[in-house]
Amino acid sequence: RNIWLSDTDNVEKLERFKMRQREASNILRCEKRKYLQNILKEAEQNFTSHNTRDLYKKVNFLSKKYKQPEKFLKNDDGTLITSKEEIENKWANYFKQLLNCNTPDNLFHFENMETNNTICLAPS
Repeated sequence: RNIWLSDTDNVEKLERFKMRQREASNILRCEKRKYLQNILKEAEQNFTSHNTRDLYKKVNFLSKKYKQPEKFLKNDDGTLITSKEEIENKWANYFKQLLNCNTPDNLFHFENMETNNTICLAPS
């Protein structure tokens, strides 16, 4: 990829890059299939050995699809916000209030503090 990016006008480098990209994609696809076949074989072994707990773990792993997490927030009045823009505005206002606060009334001043110069002996 870096070789092609260094000279993007070169057609030969582009073709070589695309070919290597296809090869990598094929290798990854084959490895994923081998991995899934291995999980299926383990599930079959769990079934034949009456190991139902591991069998159901494998079946659930293979059957569940990716579920995108729900994104919502509660507004100040308690209603749910679900649109992306409103959620971004809510977080922006929250951090604006958090980071742009008033200066504190009582400030701590540390001047001429006593120091403990005694030597601590190691325990015996």
